[in-house]
Amino acid sequence: MWYRLTLCVVLIGCGFQSRAGVGNTPGSDAPSGDAPGSDAGGASDCFQHWFDGGPGLVFSTPQEINTMPGSTNDRDPWISADGLRLYFDRNPGEQGKNDIYFASRPSLKQDFAKPSLMANLDTQDNEERTSLNRDETLLIFSGDHNTSGGKFLLFVSKLDASNLFPSPIPADQALVAGVNINNNDYFDPFLTKDGLKLYLAPSLGGAPQQISVATRGGTDPNFGASTTVPVINSGSGDANPSVSPDDRIIVFSSHRPAGGGLGAANLWYATRQSATDDFSTPKLIPTVNGSMEDDDPVLSDDGCELYFSSNRNGGKFHLFHAQVTK
Repeated sequence: MWYRLTLCVVLIGCGFQSRAGVGNTPGSDAPSGDAPGSDAGGASDCFQHWFDGGPGLVFSTPQEINTMPGSTNDRDPWISADGLRLYFDRNPGEQGKNDIYFASRPSLKQDFAKPSLMANLDTQDNEERTSLNRDETLLIFSGDHNTSGGKFLLFVSKLDASNLFPSPIPADQALVAGVNINNNDYFDPFLTKDGLKLYLAPSLGGAPQQISVATRGGTDPNFGASTTVPVINSGSGDANPSVSPDDRIIVFSSHRPAGGGLGAANLWYATRQSATDDFSTPKLIPTVNGSMEDDDPVLSDDGCELYFSSNRNGGKFHLFHAQVTK
């Protein structure tokens, strides 16, 4: 989410109490119904379409998630591995700023229920872009909660014995303390499925956002300082990174020139052969960008569905999704 638009995220409490009717419990990777975007009983080849690119990657017409329209700005979607749980931030939320919301659905063939405020995480400050680990027991967000000078930092909340995400406690913040350094703003966290990489889009010294990554591994359980991801940044403002489960496809938003009558912010992607290679030169995600602003992309676990926000319908940002059709 672009900091220049005052989009803020602080995770202070989140719960799964809204998940009535959802087949999975936190910690389970077994899908309830078919995997998102895939054929029952068969593996999806959607990831190959991303690598084919060009005419080999085509999306359906983006559709607004119709259970969430309104007069608010809804942004920064995060979708669970089974496609049944959706987190996002709303401005103004019930506390008047950016607040975190949660919606669920019993199956992929049904609409999301009306979203509910994650009241345990909510404060009078801003909370935005939520990212969780694969078993949904660890939540990272960005916000200006109790920070000096309104700076945005990353915060951590861990699922507690009551099956809720509580307000971040000091003991858990060591996980991202090595990222929150040098009085910069840290936005747009995205945790990889293995939990070993944390993508983000900081503004360093007030400069335009750039996509970076922090890592952990070996004997160190905490993330160190982030470093800029090579190749993909433009210097014009690049944000909202999200990667495929194997870390070989990245989708993000950028203010780099796009031409063709497209809006100021658009959705881009890049691929690589392995998780240790550099990404390729970014390309526009085909057939989904419009003349207004498109932002905040995230992929379904099988790569078949793209969730994002756009202000194409009436000027307010709402949540959309589109499916790979070719």
